[in-house]
Amino acid sequence: MTKNPSNQTFWSTGNGKDFREWAAISESKIPQNFDTQLFYHYDSEVDELAKKWLQNGDFKKIMQSLHGSSASIELPEDYLSLKNKMATVPDWVNFDLIREASELSQRSGLNGLLVLRNFALLGGYYFANLTKPLVATGSLEKGAVHRLYNTLSFWVNVSRTSANAQELRLNACLRTRLVHSVSRLMIEQKQPDWNQEQYGVPINHADMIATNIAFTVYYLYGLQKLNFDFTEKEEEGIFHLWKYVTWMLGVPEEVIPKTKPRRCISSISGLNTNLLQTRIR
Repeated sequence: MTKNPSNQTFWSTGNGKDFREWAAISESKIPQNFDTQLFYHYDSEVDELAKKWLQNGDFKKIMQSLHGSSASIELPEDYLSLKNKMATVPDWVNFDLIREASELSQRSGLNGLLVLRNFALLGGYYFANLTKPLVATGSLEKGAVHRLYNTLSFWVNVSRTSANAQELRLNACLRTRLVHSVSRLMIEQKQPDWNQEQYGVPINHADMIATNIAFTVYYLYGLQKLNFDFTEKEEEGIFHLWKYVTWMLGVPEEVIPKTKPRRCISSISGLNTNLLQTRIR
């Protein structure tokens, strides 16, 4: 656990102060520590599988199947086992709340897109540990439109309300896990001098929780700033949907923030101020 002396400054001014007031938590309740081990934990299970699939030629077939380009592809058993594992819905998942979240995502329309693009996604470029993997893999060289399109497609597919919504959600999360794994393996191969002490493992659990925060706290807070109304049930649903999505992306349930106060304070506190002050040098 790392002591963060800049917490009080962050929470007393600007966005930090606004987030704290939105979560209805006093400054005295803000924790001063953050579990920095999250920067070194990652989806090692899928990395091992992806490494094998890349070597034996199965990876391309798997990605084709996730894009629906061929229903007759013979897929490896370990991949099918992984997909079945992800398809097994935990007892805590509430599909009524997920529907509330999905309907809000669809109803927010252009307002939601503006918040996610201008506040959440572009705001994430401020943090070196989040952007460095994009630079290392060449993702940013493909242009902002390409990344915006991929992010939008993911958001849309995990927020469906159609009859096949769960299948689309599962495939979107599985496809993203595979892309993240291949990106880590590429960085490991092309940049053996990657500074883990400063940046953590590429696309680590802390990064995934930061993404969770972007689609929950930043999204809802941004909508509120635009005077876009949503109900308490819809708010609860957004947190619940992204807890489930983050779990499907390979993050252990016990480290995913579960409530608005805990999410705003412990997660933003650790990821924003610890990253800014102690990891970007």
